[in-house]
Parts: sequence; C-alpha cells; structure tokens
Amino acid sequence: MTWVSRGYYVVDGLLRPYTLLLLLTGLALAHLWRRRRESRRRLLLAVVPFGVLVVLSLPAAAYLALGSLEWAYPPLTRRPEGAQAIVVLSGAMIERDSVRTHDVLGDTSLYRCMEAARVYRLGPPLPVVATGGKIDPDTPGLPCAVLMADFLKTQGVAAADIVMEDRARTTFENAAETRRVLEPKGIRSVILVTDATHMARSVLCFRKQGFTVTPWPCSHRATEFVPSASFVFPTPYAVGDCLTAAHEWMGLLWYRLTGKV
Repeated sequence: MTWVSRGYYVVDGLLRPYTLLLLLTGLALAHLWRRRRESRRRLLLAVVPFGVLVVLSLPAAAYLALGSLEWAYPPLTRRPEGAQAIVVLSGAMIERDSVRTHDVLGDTSLYRCMEAARVYRLGPPLPVVATGGKIDPDTPGLPCAVLMADFLKTQGVAAADIVMEDRARTTFENAAETRRVLEPKGIRSVILVTDATHMARSVLCFRKQGFTVTPWPCSHRATEFVPSASFVFPTPYAVGDCLTAAHEWMGLLWYRLTGKV
C-alpha cells in the first residue's frame, strides 16, 4: 500500500461521523479538564464514561471481546462419526409490515442455515432440526423455523429430512424443545450449528438436556489480527461487537444463576 493510499484511509477514518464526533467530544473534555481544575472531580462523571466508550469503540477491543467467545470453537471441516442429527438454531428474522409483504430470515439465521446445509452435504443424509419460534406469539407472521425449513430446501436439504421445532423463543427453549422433538426418535447425539459467539451458551444448554453435542460454529469474526491504522479509529461497529460479546457473557451468567446450564 502506498503512502497516498495510507493517507486516504487515515483521513477517511477520521472524517467518519462517529469518529469525528468522538474526537471533538474528547477535545472539548480535554479543554474543560485543563481550564477548570477546581471542578475536575465533577468532570470525571463525564470523562470516565467517555473513556470507556472510546475503548469499546476500538476494533482491537471488539476483536478481543469476540475472540473470548469464539476462539474455543474453531471452524470444523469433517462431520463426526456417530452424529444422529444436525440442529440449527434460529437467529434474527424480519417480520412483514406495511411495506414488506412477507417475513424474511435475518442475516444470522441465513448464515446458520447455509452452514447447516453444508454440514448436511458432507456425509450421508441426517435429520436437520430447524428450531425457532416467534419472539412475540401475538404478532402476525410465521415462526422462524418455517422460514428456515423453506430456505434449507433451496440449499439441497431433502424435505423429508427437515424437522421443524417452532415453539422456542430463547436458547434454553431451543434445547428443551429440541429434546421434546428428538427424544421419541431416540436421537441423543447432535451436531449443533450456530454463530461462534453464541456457541458457548448453546452447547451448555443442549448438554444440560442430555445431548451429546458436537459444536459446529459459523460466522467467525475474530479470525486474524492484522495491525493497521483502522484498528485505532473508533467505530460504531466495534461497539456493536462488544455489546454482542457482553450479551453472551451476561446470558451465560444468568443461565448459570438460574440453573439452565
């Protein structure tokens, strides 16, 4: 990369609205800190949260936060012997509204289904459980599992091999309802497909229900750390990644406290 290209990326990073606003806010706080020595204790009420926000906005912090969940679950390439079914957990879905005429899968659900279909094609056919209901049962539209099943068919999964579980609304319910569906079939060993960041909590939930679980993570984001200028510029995307990691760690803690894992 030439110096001109590097300069462009530096300027582009600095002029992005989020980064620029953080920079201006930081400069204003620094000015107040220098000019108003007698009120520095009160300024800490603004300086400390601002500093935390800046740290959470750094791509390097997001990389570490996501990696704390993902690195224990590297990608797999071979299907394990003895697996009796593939279970794919629902993620996001976008419900119909006054503009959108039909329900559609969100990106997390799509990626998980694509990976589940790939696992299905790696060996002899196995049942594929699409698990996921409606977050709000009172809203119109279809359960996520129905949309997932339709998409899995387009990816080469035979309709006869798809098992729908359309009642679960949480990760714990994914595991409990999957057990309800698979226990009569005598299936206890499963390949579990979900995001790498979501895998730790999911595995514990399914093991709590008595399953032998092979984690099959997808959508890894903390893959390689390549030092560059972009890693020092705060971005809203990094904050979102840190929030994702925080949600999972808090979920793990809550599930342990409530006996769900």
